Amino acid sequence: MARSSDRLSLIGRIISTLTFVERHELPSVVTAFFLFFCVLGGYFAVRPVRETLGTILGRDRVANLWLATWIASLAIVPLYGAVVAKIRRSIFLPLIYGFVAVALAIVGGVLQAHRQSLAAAQFFYVFISVLSLFLVSVFWSFLVELFDSGQAKRLFPVIAAGGTAGALVGPLFTDFTARTADHRERRHPLRRSRAVCFGGRLAGHPNPHLEKWS
Repeated sequence: MARSSDRLSLIGRIISTLTFVERHELPSVVTAFFLFFCVLGGYFAVRPVRETLGTILGRDRVANLWLATWIASLAIVPLYGAVVAKIRRSIFLPLIYGFVAVALAIVGGVLQAHRQSLAAAQFFYVFISVLSLFLVSVFWSFLVELFDSGQAKRLFPVIAAGGTAGALVGPLFTDFTARTADHRERRHPLRRSRAVCFGGRLAGHPNPHLEKWS
């Protein structure tokens, strides 16, 4: 037990020396570091999917989707301000991130069940674009409430490194998942041919089912 505590105190001293983090701040900093890692890691994991959909949908549709993103962001800002004014960010943060997790699971389920739905693809594109604007701002607004200005100058660079690490790991996770899925698709040629056909349809080939959404 003594050796274990000595080891922990040594690690604490090393971290405090290298990062200017005081020992009593370590739990909060480590938690914030990994939370930001998960926030940006999750976003950059789904971003390649959004960009792929954007390529398939085409330049004209993507331009309209960015207009929809702008309108949705403007609509959410006053609602977000009203909620934050009444609820502390320390309570609001887990609520909003929990909502995002559930919403992503639902959207993923819809995309899986309706692979040829242009409406679902467009909603996913706008949804991820709006998330990119708010998830980071919600995170930092929470930290501003948690730390004072003196702590922010010392601790925020350390916490931001967690987001940088997440931004690097997220696409790697997506690449690994895509390779695994591709390996499975090779064992199921029918599924792969459906995916190719869906890509061609979204790219602009005539399809009565999709034309009503255009």
